[in-house]
Amino acid sequence: MPKILLMGAQADDREFDEFNAELKKLRDDPQEVLLHLDKIAAWVVLCQLQLALRHPENKGATAEIARNVAMSIQEALCPEPESVLAMMAQSGWEERRIIVPQ
Repeated sequence: MPKILLMGAQADDREFDEFNAELKKLRDDPQEVLLHLDKIAAWVVLCQLQLALRHPENKGATAEIARNVAMSIQEALCPEPESVLAMMAQSGWEERRIIVPQ
């Protein structure tokens, strides 16, 4: 039976099928998940999502979901679009802001 890499762990076909079934239950469950974060934690999550979304192979449906979550966080943290905080948050989406370690 082939092994499938699943979230950093090895999974056999049965585990993979069970995972898919549970993931479908999550998708079909209408109840939302509410997170309560302090504002600094929310800022960090926003920045980490922006960083992850810069990866050239991070595309598709899950990337779009992550982008929507990040934008929701940005809107909640930065209601004044002309504030320095809002400008810094917006600059996180710009490729020119990518810092390459030397």
